[in-house]
Amino acid sequence: MLLDLAITAGGILPFYLGLIVVLRKQYDQKFSRLLRIFLLAGLSTVPFFGLQMLGINQALFSSLLGPLYAMILLAFSEEFVKSVALYFDHELKHQYYYPILVGLGFAFFENISYLMGFEFTITFLSIAIIRLFTVSTAHALFTSLITHFIQKGTRKTRTWYYLLGLLIAGSCHSLFNLLHHWEMSYLVVPLLIVLIVFLHFDEVHSQSRPLPSPALPPLRLKKASTH
Repeated sequence: MLLDLAITAGGILPFYLGLIVVLRKQYDQKFSRLLRIFLLAGLSTVPFFGLQMLGINQALFSSLLGPLYAMILLAFSEEFVKSVALYFDHELKHQYYYPILVGLGFAFFENISYLMGFEFTITFLSIAIIRLFTVSTAHALFTSLITHFIQKGTRKTRTWYYLLGLLIAGSCHSLFNLLHHWEMSYLVVPLLIVLIVFLHFDEVHSQSRPLPSPALPPLRLKKASTH
């Protein structure tokens, strides 16, 4: 058990460390800081990892409620757990790497729980490589999507924008899960590309939007003095 865990984690960890190095160069942050956020984000997978170790995931997926569980309970609960800390981070606009690291940290531990116990074959390698790229990209995108909507909100509307982002990201995550469940994985990459294009162009549109000009105080005309 522990040996399988160590081998699986050691096998896929270099992939994620490479991504953290890229983020360090992109955002000029200390590697130790990024690694700490990455590992702390991974702790949010503990409840889901525990369910899988108990065999609850397999039991539910094998039942008639499998697709419903994937669509509602798993996808939305994962997005909530990943993003709830980001909601309370008021410096989020200055820390663009946060949602990416949170998504990658979650994907790292999720991939460990999924790949652990597989026999080392060509089939295993192909599955592992596909999951490393698609699942890691998906989790980073879903978390970034929620963060994107949080940033749109003001102090009064922040919660509503967070819930809107959670609804959209959870729906995309549900579709991601169902595409795998229905053996339509060839549509996963187009889904991720659509999300990347949306985030890019909506961010560009938001930055190019002119800021409202401050209201000028009303002019007061002085009465002419009479002599």
